[in-house]
Amino acid sequence: MSRDPRGAPAGGAGYDNRGAKARIPKAHQDWKIPEQYEIRQLIGTGSYGHVCEAYDKYNQRIVAIKKIHRVFEDLIDCKRILREIAILNRLDHDHIIKMLDICPPDDLENFDELYIVLEIADSDFKKLFRTPVFLTELHIKTLVVQPPRRCQKPANCLVNQDCSVKICDFGLSRAIGMEKQLHLQHLPNTPREMDGEDGTGGAASTAATVPIVPHTQNLKRQLTGHVVTRWYRAPELILLEENYGEAIDVWSVGCIFAELLGMMKENVAFPSDRGPLFPGSSCFPLSPDHKHATDYKFHTRGNRDQLNMIFNILGTPSDEDIEELEKEDAKRYIRCFTRREGTGIREKFRGSSPEALDILERMLVFNPRKRITVDECLEHPFFKGIRGTETVAKDQVFLQFELEPELDEAQLRKYFIMEMQKFHPDVQSPASVILLLYNMPLQPSETTEAPRLPEKNPRLVMFEFHQNDPKKDTGMRLVKRGSAKALKPHVPFQVVHRPYLLRYNVLNHQGILLSAEGKAYLSGGDREIVAKSGIGAINCSWNRLDEIPKRMKVPPHHYRLLPMTLVAANPINFGKRGKLCTAEALCAAAYITGYREFAEDTLNASFGWGEEFFELNRDVLELYAGCNNSEEVEEAERKFLRDLEEEAAHRQARMMPSSDSSSDEEDYEEEETREVDACGNYIEK
Repeated sequence: MSRDPRGAPAGGAGYDNRGAKARIPKAHQDWKIPEQYEIRQLIGTGSYGHVCEAYDKYNQRIVAIKKIHRVFEDLIDCKRILREIAILNRLDHDHIIKMLDICPPDDLENFDELYIVLEIADSDFKKLFRTPVFLTELHIKTLVVQPPRRCQKPANCLVNQDCSVKICDFGLSRAIGMEKQLHLQHLPNTPREMDGEDGTGGAASTAATVPIVPHTQNLKRQLTGHVVTRWYRAPELILLEENYGEAIDVWSVGCIFAELLGMMKENVAFPSDRGPLFPGSSCFPLSPDHKHATDYKFHTRGNRDQLNMIFNILGTPSDEDIEELEKEDAKRYIRCFTRREGTGIREKFRGSSPEALDILERMLVFNPRKRITVDECLEHPFFKGIRGTETVAKDQVFLQFELEPELDEAQLRKYFIMEMQKFHPDVQSPASVILLLYNMPLQPSETTEAPRLPEKNPRLVMFEFHQNDPKKDTGMRLVKRGSAKALKPHVPFQVVHRPYLLRYNVLNHQGILLSAEGKAYLSGGDREIVAKSGIGAINCSWNRLDEIPKRMKVPPHHYRLLPMTLVAANPINFGKRGKLCTAEALCAAAYITGYREFAEDTLNASFGWGEEFFELNRDVLELYAGCNNSEEVEEAERKFLRDLEEEAAHRQARMMPSSDSSSDEEDYEEEETREVDACGNYIEK
């Protein structure tokens, strides 16, 4: 069994299957970790960062090190990261991944990266589902009975060759057992996140949230609603029900259980025919079809919508179940679906035992109140004689920071340091953090020097308009690799998440936005803005620019133009000047503003043609990087074009016979006087 993004290859730790030493990508050779750990290879990437396999020389063991970058860039995400670390730091369970260390940074005042050391596993359910192996029902019983609650998608279920299962990723969980502290407080709504790893690219969620209901005392679990990959999402989450509970976990495990049953040869004879039970490609309203984002009737008719996929098998809910929904909007929406009986679960898994089919049917019930509970699952005859059912315990975790809904960076930094101190008692909170924490900063004056920004890679973002083919979209590939972040068109592109620094006017800066709206060229003189707020681009199709209405244009920024002399290396527009794709534009901008190594590493790691882009453009990139302002870039571009014209004229004169030289010169001049569009391409007359 090969290892997943938290494990080593089957050929041995640090080696590929041929026995050759695994190559460590250049971008991961500068990890700031203690000498105790020796990085061996990159084994996974995610939305928060990267995971590498490493060797712990002190304890002589293989571990996984998770690097989380730009920790404080978004304080909501930052709190989720803190939550995951805090929960893992307090749980000691055979079926939960163990956190072994948190590497303390050199600069506790300004650190923006975290390195979490975790135990390593052989694979996960997501990878297991893709293998050609077959399982028996005994295997499946052993695998399903182990995961505790919060097992909400296959990638979070790690598995070893001995069939032991461990859960990872608690960033979207909430601590329980805090009702006495919570029941009199009004906590803020928790924003929903983007879809996860379902292979469809995911669509940004709507503004819908899971609000606190003032009249209810049921606040034991204020959970994030949009936390489950759509294929494993319970109907009550899809319908934005507010008072949901552990039944959502039963549904998720039921979907995973069904996928495991599909690995039995008696159910699915060929591995290529396997797949999720409910593989919806959209999920209204959390992640609707982007062409019909507000058309709910379209989703009731579309066969690929998540609820339609569920109803095709389970049938539409009864009037009684519909009436038990909390919201009138949800009731009306469900009644818009075509009534049907559904094919039934037994039809899909004819080779399974009656006990397996019975428990699966009871786990996948539309009405959560009629769904089997966790305890009832463990007592079901299907698990009779399976070890582990008697050892399941409910671990309660108390997290102090959950009582403080509004946390600024200083407070979050303090809590991260407290988690580090559990592994490194000698780590001390810096005085500046303590002063800021207790609202006792130095009083700023006209002579107060602004805090020095640490040197780090620039932030790359793009405003997504869903015009490109997801399989060919270079911008989305950067997002999936964690090199860039996708934003909705209306989201301001500026760093405002560090409120205690705004008094110095340091971080309240708008980012550079590459756009035809710009009046000035990007130059090396823009480095300071890029260092503070980053670089943005509009991710859309060159052929569909007119489809972006002006009212959807992104908010004001530092608009900049890229010189039209840059040549595209992407396969679609190869060799065309000014026709850069999103990834090329972002990396070219990073190069011009002084981040040469970062730009090359980012593009080369994601695309096979990355090196060719820099080979084609290195001279002009260096030329523009040496300019201090737009005027210098404009003059440099004019000179570069003049040199090209002269070189072309000389070349043409050398190649053509003398008798035709005069007419050729006239043709050349006629060609050069043709009109060009905004992208630098000739306009056909």
